[in-house]
Amino acid sequence: MKVFFKKPHLIRSKGEFVNDQAHGFGVYIHKNGFIYEGYWKDGVQHGKGSEKYRDGSTFDGLFKFGKKEGKGIFKWANGSVYKGDFHGNKRTGKVFNRNYFLIFKLLKGNVHLK
Repeated sequence: MKVFFKKPHLIRSKGEFVNDQAHGFGVYIHKNGFIYEGYWKDGVQHGKGSEKYRDGSTFDGLFKFGKKEGKGIFKWANGSVYKGDFHGNKRTGKVFNRNYFLIFKLLKGNVHLK
């Protein structure tokens, strides 16, 4: 593993590189608390990876040319979760809120289905 970025906004980054660009598996840690751990291609996130944000939110999933693309799970610090598809960094489905699930579960317990 070699250091592949030397920029003032980084605390640390390590990984593989080809032609002076991140390529293969690597870890990127930003001064603002953002962490990316996963695969790179030609200097951008590409393949399976995970992001951790300063507020406690996380993303685990697929990247294509630096953007969230394909299957992934985004978890907000408040407990809300999106599990589904991403296209160009954007969710293509609905967010699952933990509080709604608890309410549904309570209501379902009082409903008798035949």
